[in-house]
Amino acid sequence: RARSRRRQAGLCYSDALFVAPAAGRLVDRVGERPVLTAYFAGLTVCFVSYAFLKDVRGLYVVFMADSMLMTLRVAITTFANRLVRARERTRLLAMGTTANHVGAVTLPLVGGALYAALGYRFPFLAGALIALVSLVVARRGLKERRPGAGLRSYPLLSSSTKS
Repeated sequence: RARSRRRQAGLCYSDALFVAPAAGRLVDRVGERPVLTAYFAGLTVCFVSYAFLKDVRGLYVVFMADSMLMTLRVAITTFANRLVRARERTRLLAMGTTANHVGAVTLPLVGGALYAALGYRFPFLAGALIALVSLVVARRGLKERRPGAGLRSYPLLSSSTKS
C-alpha cells in the first residue's frame, strides 16, 4: 500500500521532468498566446472536474493533468521577458513571485471560508471562473509573437547576446 502511494506521488511530481522541456519548445514554436490559451482552458476544465468528480481514480487523472498543465506557465515568464527591458526583468519576476506567495498564503484561508460557508464545490468553481477570465485576457490581451523566433527574441535568454 505504501509502495503504491510512493509510486503515485512519484508520477505526480516527475511529470515536470518530461513535460517541461516540451512546454518550452512549444512556447518557442507557437508563441505564448496559444500556450496560455491551452493552459487556462485546461485549468478551467480541471477546476470544474475537481468540483464535480466523485471517483477517486478520476480525481487522480485530473490531478496529474493539472500538474502537467503547470509546466505551461513558462509562457507567462517568456511573455514578461518580451514586455520589459532587461534591467527591469528581475524586479518584474520578483514581484510576480511575491504575488504568487501572497496568494499561496491568503487563498487557502479564503477557500476554506468559502468551503465552510458554501460547500466544497464553490472554491473550485471560483477557481474555474478566475481561470476563465485569465483565458479571455490571454486571448484578447496578448499580442502575437512570430512563431519560431527562438531564443533570439529574448535577449536575456540568448547565449549569443552579451550584456
